[in-house]
Amino acid sequence: RRSMVIAFFIQAAEECLQLKNFNGLMQIIGSLSKTEVHRLTNSWELVPKEKMKLMESHREMLKSNCALLRQRYAAAKPPCIPYL
Repeated sequence: RRSMVIAFFIQAAEECLQLKNFNGLMQIIGSLSKTEVHRLTNSWELVPKEKMKLMESHREMLKSNCALLRQRYAAAKPPCIPYL
């Protein structure tokens, strides 16, 4: 069940990115990266590989003080929801 929930939220983060909801994306990926969730190794192992690739690409956006996320936000055409 946990792996299904994790996969659901990874997909929800991708949908937020497609909808240009940068705040939602940041909140979901930040929450999935918390220590309490990240330590669920058995559950993470059951998440499909394509979802894990999405997760890694989203994590890359949040590295280096969210530099890639800021670039995507600057290039996005309105309407969009900025990250806070």
